[in-house]
Amino acid sequence: MKVKEILSTSDERYNTVKTRVIVEREYECPDPLHDYDQIFLFHSNCPDEMVGNERDKGYEDPFEEIEDEDGYGTGEFRFREGIVWFPVAAYIHSGIALSLGNGSHFPDQMWDVTRRFAYMWTDKKRFEKMCCTDGWMTVPVEKGSMERRPAKDFDEFKDYLREFAESELRLLQQAIDGDCYWYHTEEREEFVKKYPDGKEVKSFEYKDGEDSCGGFFPDESGFLDLDAPKSYGDDVEWFSKEEYLVGTEYQIPEFVVTKVVPNEGRFFLAQYTKDSAGTFNTAWTAKLDDAIVLPSWWQAQSVAQDVIDKDNYGALKNCVEKDKLK
Repeated sequence: MKVKEILSTSDERYNTVKTRVIVEREYECPDPLHDYDQIFLFHSNCPDEMVGNERDKGYEDPFEEIEDEDGYGTGEFRFREGIVWFPVAAYIHSGIALSLGNGSHFPDQMWDVTRRFAYMWTDKKRFEKMCCTDGWMTVPVEKGSMERRPAKDFDEFKDYLREFAESELRLLQQAIDGDCYWYHTEEREEFVKKYPDGKEVKSFEYKDGEDSCGGFFPDESGFLDLDAPKSYGDDVEWFSKEEYLVGTEYQIPEFVVTKVVPNEGRFFLAQYTKDSAGTFNTAWTAKLDDAIVLPSWWQAQSVAQDVIDKDNYGALKNCVEKDKLK
């Protein structure tokens, strides 16, 4: 996988590349609370400042009223049994800054801090619907692993859920701040201008390309995980008019078609052509660096299906990201 940086529109390459990708801030960014499927729901205690999920159709209130010994309501409320929740504090001053927890890092004398501004909550039903079936009270065997084991206790499971809550709250904060981006492609077209006196001058212009997409949020390191099929070649560069985006990194995936031959080892597709009869002629190599590099897993699958027998083909085993094989 290669990593490149977004260039400034003042860079000389802006008017020389065949395909350029323009990255800009997206002012109508997605609403994570309603546009994304998330593990936690957001229940606002200050709907005049910010509305959460509590007004959604079909929303199930996480609270229940506490009854006295005679079965009458006391006017006090608690979370229903089975709810896992985290408080959210907010610093409200020319905007809203959210923080998971009681906002203990905010000084006590700050009058514009609301300690229990909202709650993020989930339960077994929602967790298993959004995350994994039969996953309640289980955690990954190790960070990033798909294999799971029973949690040692509820505290370990809650710490695991806290990571989801922190991630989802961070995404919500980015949406509030407008820290969201979109891109569109432009294609360079060359032409010759002809003047009445017979003079001819070579010129060019950029026309709108086929690709555009939005809703991209940077990760904690500032990495902007953009995705555009035409961005994966070395002859394509990304640009932005916004100087604060210049230098932001993006990834260029590299996939190869590979196969394992019993008693011989692993081989990589180095060349393939199609003759007039529709037959594919291939060349394979044992050297990874000599393999054909494809810009997406989908393209790798298309090629692999052409050059590998159906009986032996498997998308996961034959189409692999180059870095993983190293």
